[in-house]
Amino acid sequence: MPGVKTDAIPPSKRKTVAVIGGSFDPPTLAHLMVASQVVQLGCADEAWMVPCGNRPDKDTQVDAATRLRMTQAAIEAVIPEEFPVECCDIEVANGSFIPTVFLMRRLREGHPDIAFRFVIGTDLPPTLPDWDHGDELIAENEFIVLPRPDSKPESEWPKGLKYVRVTDRVTVDRPLLTTDISSTAARNRLRELGWLGAASIVPKQVLQIIRDEGLYGVDSFTSSR
Repeated sequence: MPGVKTDAIPPSKRKTVAVIGGSFDPPTLAHLMVASQVVQLGCADEAWMVPCGNRPDKDTQVDAATRLRMTQAAIEAVIPEEFPVECCDIEVANGSFIPTVFLMRRLREGHPDIAFRFVIGTDLPPTLPDWDHGDELIAENEFIVLPRPDSKPESEWPKGLKYVRVTDRVTVDRPLLTTDISSTAARNRLRELGWLGAASIVPKQVLQIIRDEGLYGVDSFTSSR
């Protein structure tokens, strides 16, 4: 077995938080589905969505502060206050992108009473050794792994990877609801159809920010065709 299932490790008495990193450029309903389901399926007690700072390796369309505000608006629009999904500003407040290994260290240092797990798709485990300080990232952290259509077999996953597979928590009464709607798809809709073109995939409050501020080439005079 290339990895070590976290389920085999004695459960922590500490609160467990799923860390969902991303550009959220813009945040979509798919991001919120991921955040809510890792909690609903028992992979974590809470989920924190962490918009990334400005990244040298990724061409983000909107500045970090606005992406943070959109992520906060998305959560407030869709997730009930009583449900444990939050937006964490640690990267945006830092002023720039924080490599994942250092992000997780900062979170642990700032919240020693919390056990953190980083959320990735099944396509990413083979790439983890190539991330910044990949060996340390794998050794120091636990992961929550979500199914992806372009997933890699576990035989290609790094040795020593500690993880919880979301699919292991699925039951007939608690199915995993998935969608492949991405921020890229949302941006394409916005450019091609105007701000109303993304009405089914981006929360209304986020669309309002996009329209009011003319993001992604959209302005108040743009409408769907």
